[in-house]
Amino acid sequence: MNISADDLGPCKKLLRIEFDGSEVQQETDKIIQNYIRNVNLPGFRKGKAPKAVILRNYQKDIEREVESKLVDLGLKKASTDNGYRLVSVIDVEKLSPNVNGPFQFTANVEVEPSFAIPTYKGLRIEVAKLTVSESDIDRGVQALREQKASYEAADGPLEKDHFAVVDYSGTIDGTRISELVPHSASIGSGHKQWIKMDMTDLQPDFPAALLGHGVGSKVSIEHNFPDDFHVVEVQGKTAQYEVEVLEIKRRQLPEANDEFAQSFDQESIQSLREAIQKDMEADSEARLQKDMRNQLTQKIMESVNFDVPESLVENETRQIIYDIVYQNQKAGVSKEDIARHTDEIYASASASGAQRVRTRMTFLSIAEQEKIQVSQNELAQYITYLAANYQMKPEKLIKDLQEKNGVGRVVEDIKIAKLMDLLKIQNEIIEVPKSRSELNPADNAG
Repeated sequence: MNISADDLGPCKKLLRIEFDGSEVQQETDKIIQNYIRNVNLPGFRKGKAPKAVILRNYQKDIEREVESKLVDLGLKKASTDNGYRLVSVIDVEKLSPNVNGPFQFTANVEVEPSFAIPTYKGLRIEVAKLTVSESDIDRGVQALREQKASYEAADGPLEKDHFAVVDYSGTIDGTRISELVPHSASIGSGHKQWIKMDMTDLQPDFPAALLGHGVGSKVSIEHNFPDDFHVVEVQGKTAQYEVEVLEIKRRQLPEANDEFAQSFDQESIQSLREAIQKDMEADSEARLQKDMRNQLTQKIMESVNFDVPESLVENETRQIIYDIVYQNQKAGVSKEDIARHTDEIYASASASGAQRVRTRMTFLSIAEQEKIQVSQNELAQYITYLAANYQMKPEKLIKDLQEKNGVGRVVEDIKIAKLMDLLKIQNEIIEVPKSRSELNPADNAG
C-alpha cells in the first residue's frame, strides 16, 4: 500500500492511497469466502457453492464490498502511519475503474489538530462561598409572600406602591410602532397591561409619567429608545405613546405566620424559614461549583489557540441551537416567538461554537493523559439522568443516541465531568466567604 498526503488547510488533508493487485486480490478472496460460507443458492448446500457460481450471482455486490473495505483499510492505515485522528471524510474519489487490479483512490478528510496540552495542575483560583444570613431568609419569605399576594382596587391617584392597569399604543413619526415591528408587538401596544409604579417596567418612562393620575386618565408619554435597544427598527428613535389608565390596584401580602407556611407544605413559619435556608445553601453550593468550573476552564484555556475542524464547529453550533430552543420551549416560549429570533439564536451559537470545540478537545486530551475511563455502569447512570432531564424513557434515549451516533459524545461528557472533579483536587481552590448583598443585582436575581 502506498500513501501520500497533502495539506489542504487547517485540519484538512488530501490522501492518495494505492493498493497493488495482490493486496486487492487478498481482500477480494476474503469477501468471496464470506459469501460462500453464508449465502444460500438453489442446488447447493450452504457453504458448498463453487466460487464461479458465487461470482456469477454476486459479482457487483462483491466488488462494492471490496471497494468499501479497501477505502476503510486505506484510511485507517493513513491515520496510523501519519498519526492522524480522522474527524470526517468529506469525499472519496476512485481513480481505478474496477477492483480487478491495482486500486487507487483519493480522500478529502478532516483531522484533529495537534496542539500542546496547557498547564492544568497547580493553578490557583478564588471562588465566592455565599453565606446565608437572617436577612437573606427574610427576603426569601418576602418573595413567597409576594407569590401569594392578592390585589384589590385602590382609590385616588396612582402612588408608588400601586399597580396601574393600562391600555397603550405608540407611534414613531406618525406610524404605528406595531406596524414597524410586528414581531415585537408589546413594544407598540398593549391591552390591560400591569405596570408596577415603583420600578422600571415595559417602558421606563411610564411609571414616572403616570404617578398622580387616576382611573380614566389619558396620558401622552414621549419615550426615547436607546441606540443599543434590542429591536433594531426603533433604535435611537423617539416614540409617542397614548396611555389610558383603566384600573388602579394595591397589593395585599399575607401575614408570615404558621397558616401561611402551611400553604407551602410546612408545619410552621420556623420550618418554612429552615427550608428556605436549606434551599439557599444548596443554591450557594451550586453557584460555587459553577464558578469553580468556569474559572478553572478559563485559566486552562487562556493560553490555548488552535484551528478546529469545520464539521465539529458546525455540529457544536447545531447542538447549541438545539439547547437554546429546548430551554426556551421548556420555559414556555412559543415556537412562533422562537422562529422570529432564529437569526439571533444562530449568531449567538456560531460565535461560541468554535471555542466550545477547542475547549472540549483540550479537556479530552487532558482526560486521556490522566487515563480517565468510563465504565458501563457510569454510562448507564448518566443516560438515566439525561432521560429524566429530557422527560424521556431511558430506552428511547438510548435508541436515539445510537441512531445519531451520539453515545460517543455522552462518554466524552462523562470523561470531562470526571476530569473536572480531578482538577478540583489538583489545583488550589480558595473559598472566599461573601454575603448575597455583595453580588451584582443580576447575579442575585434568583
